[in-house]
Amino acid sequence: MSKPRLLIVDDDRYFTQSLARVLRDEFQVVTATTADEGRALFPQGCDAVLLDMRLNESDPQNREGLDLLREFRSLRSDIPVVMVTAYGDVETAVEAMKCGAADFLPKPFEMAKLRTTIANAIRRSELERKVASLQRDILLREPPELIGLDPKIEEVRQLAKAVAQDGRATVLLVGETGTGKELVARLIHQRGYRAGGPFVGVSIADLPGSLVERELFGHEKGAFTDAYETRPGYFEQSDKGVLFLDEIDSVPLDVQVKLLRFLEEREFRRVGGNIPIRVDVQVIAATKRDLQQLIKEGRFRDDLYFRLRTFEIRLPPLRERRGDVPLLVNHFLKLFRRQGRTTVSQISPKALRLLDGYHWPGNVRELIGRCRYSRRG
Repeated sequence: MSKPRLLIVDDDRYFTQSLARVLRDEFQVVTATTADEGRALFPQGCDAVLLDMRLNESDPQNREGLDLLREFRSLRSDIPVVMVTAYGDVETAVEAMKCGAADFLPKPFEMAKLRTTIANAIRRSELERKVASLQRDILLREPPELIGLDPKIEEVRQLAKAVAQDGRATVLLVGETGTGKELVARLIHQRGYRAGGPFVGVSIADLPGSLVERELFGHEKGAFTDAYETRPGYFEQSDKGVLFLDEIDSVPLDVQVKLLRFLEEREFRRVGGNIPIRVDVQVIAATKRDLQQLIKEGRFRDDLYFRLRTFEIRLPPLRERRGDVPLLVNHFLKLFRRQGRTTVSQISPKALRLLDGYHWPGNVRELIGRCRYSRRG
């Protein structure tokens, strides 16, 4: 197995170089001494980040590391970020943890403590990804179905039905994490005339930025150093079916141009190729972020946004359809009981009242997890 890749961002070059030497037996270490260097390296892929709170030691008020933490978390919330600072205090630690830091270490720290902290953060992140994948698999093992009677979810159901019958329109699904964007994409696929074709789903955020183009569009033999053979990309694999592009906001700007060209012309060229390739694919994109805000920040093309939202479906968060919580709970309890994953057959009125008052930040995905690990008592 390859060693986990660790990105260290700290303005003290001597400190980062020393850490890199000490940690190279356990990790593949890459270093940055400025926020801009960190921003450039992060999309290239890493398993964890060690980030200094203050990236300008001459400025006592500097909190650039905290800003960078927020950026990293918005790009890849599954990558753990461990914050370090020479000015450790409870207030600073709380602030970092609220922004999504996996842990917090005040300088100076023992190397054994640092190794353990980073390793534990990576293990927790891997476990969370496996749990999320398991929950997604559970959802997708059953026939696609949107559970709920709320008018908001009924509207989603009718829109999905309409776009499935069309089979050609590009679709943009917008909703928070866990609202069921992939489920709706599969529903559109299986209820339309493309049901006999493939459904190919890819999370753009899981791909290093440098690989997005070749993964989507494929590459020709000899296109780059390790290109020993021609390889079709996701678009070719989706021919006559549906390509689901989750976290579309993570597509690099240079690749956004090529994606826009495909949506306009329905053809593309592999990386390193000159021959246009035409495929019959319905593209369904999804995002949890505000694309119009990203456009204002210069991180997403407005022409691509308008091309993607030919048919837009907004998925409501669970807190906006609380009346559906009992239906969802009973549905998943029955499912897990059939699979032998729980012994609970029904939920008490008291428990339902507690669930009804809960905010559900993780939406239906979180509800699935709570049903999965429910116990009698």
